[in-house]
Amino acid sequence: MAISGDDIGQRVSVAVFAGLVLGKPVGVVVLARTAVGARGMRPTERALSLHEPIKAVLAEIHSLVSTRIVFNPAATERTFRLSMSDAMSVEALPQIARELRRTAPNIDLRVTTCGPREACARILDYEVELAIGVFPHAPPPGISSSELYRDILVCAADKRNPRLRNGRIDERAYLESPHVTVATNLDSGVQLDEIFEAMGFARRVVATVPHYTALPGLVFGTDLVAHTRRRLVNIVRTAANLTVFPIPAPFRVPKLCFEQIWHPSYERDPGHAWLRDLISAAARNMRRYRA
Repeated sequence: MAISGDDIGQRVSVAVFAGLVLGKPVGVVVLARTAVGARGMRPTERALSLHEPIKAVLAEIHSLVSTRIVFNPAATERTFRLSMSDAMSVEALPQIARELRRTAPNIDLRVTTCGPREACARILDYEVELAIGVFPHAPPPGISSSELYRDILVCAADKRNPRLRNGRIDERAYLESPHVTVATNLDSGVQLDEIFEAMGFARRVVATVPHYTALPGLVFGTDLVAHTRRRLVNIVRTAANLTVFPIPAPFRVPKLCFEQIWHPSYERDPGHAWLRDLISAAARNMRRYRA
């Protein structure tokens, strides 16, 4: 089991913290040599077992301490860890950053990206403090959430696509078209292929990409058809060369519900609550800043 130096430090720290909480040494061996005569060290099984539960205790303590601190966004120095998809970093993050620079210049963000399942796991493991995106399945127990906005999936095709008729592609031509799609493990939306398969329909996917932001560029200048989000296609530079139209599916395509999710231990943290409110306001104002 390969573990970095930072990981070892974290695991040792939580074991030492356990002794401070109990008011006495815990009598736990937290490091052992990697081999006889070797100079390297590794955390013991006991240290590893203490890591997760004490990490949760530390988060609870941080939350309790934060509730007694007056949060002044204009003066507070703090770093928040967020998770969002690459598309969300194009749609929402610029507006969030503008609001931060205007009202809280000493607040920093560390933004990473992952799919909805991993985002929920990272929230529960206290690796991130907020995750923003579409979560097709209800967040698991132990996660708080609030809706930010809703969007719809649409079709996008190059304006010169030969299958277009009056700015649309009919159902038959749609199913016969070559498609480009987002990989299922990273897609944070409606899984249309699962619905198509259940109804006995199939489409030919000729390219699978990791992110929504790659779709408009791939469709441009080709006969490919893609699903994308209406808000996203409205802000990418190639949108002027694309035709956007409703998905010609024989069923009603569900709307996408964008949410922010967090661990309940942050509920009473005034700084965290302020950030949630700022993100909600930024989501409402995104339309003003469409390119």
